[in-house]
Amino acid sequence: MELVALEGLHAVKHALRFGANINEILSDNKDRALGLAEGICPDLVPALRERIQPMTAAEMKQCSTQPIPTHVLGFAEPPQWSFEACLPTDQPTILLDDPRNSKNLGAVVRLGAAAGAAGVLATSGVDFFNPMAVRGAAGLQWAIPCWSSETLVDDLQTVRTKRDLTIVGLDADGEPFVPGDFPGPTIFAFGSERTGLSDPVRAVCDHIVSLPMEPHVSSLNLATSVSAVMYLRRYSPRI
Repeated sequence: MELVALEGLHAVKHALRFGANINEILSDNKDRALGLAEGICPDLVPALRERIQPMTAAEMKQCSTQPIPTHVLGFAEPPQWSFEACLPTDQPTILLDDPRNSKNLGAVVRLGAAAGAAGVLATSGVDFFNPMAVRGAAGLQWAIPCWSSETLVDDLQTVRTKRDLTIVGLDADGEPFVPGDFPGPTIFAFGSERTGLSDPVRAVCDHIVSLPMEPHVSSLNLATSVSAVMYLRRYSPRI
């Protein structure tokens, strides 16, 4: 099994809190790392003090994709999520249509975990566990189910024959988004900022809606759009 890199204290922190099987935790400055942990995650300081093993700065640089200011690097087994685990319950699911930016992908995972989403789905078989996505999510891939597949649209068509759920696409040409209109199990689908929803994802949607914006503002960043929808949906009155 290929291990997932946890680059930074925040990623290691969340992985520990949500039950990741972490094989090793390393640091090129253990005292500095523990000092930061005292302010960021004091509950985990005893475990970090016991588990952190030393490495040189050169070794850390070689093992990471970018500099790690918090001086902590971990390696963990990926969680065994499934497509079914990501489907909506009383909380909605986020669907990302061909996301291209790993940091944005990670940011969506992070806000999905914070907003209580049921899960995050993605088309095109993107990797939720590459180092930049894990860094962007601060390790919250262990807190919220994540699943990607090149056959995701077909999988959704199949599951809709067995379960009652609504798929709502976000696109600039949609009707204004009214959060209370979708009280049941709902999947919110988001396309890229540049190209929007693909034809296959648009075709599977029951509704196409848009977020209202001021004149001459053409679009929002993917993670920003997801955040607006998730929090409006969570805190708006239900029908």
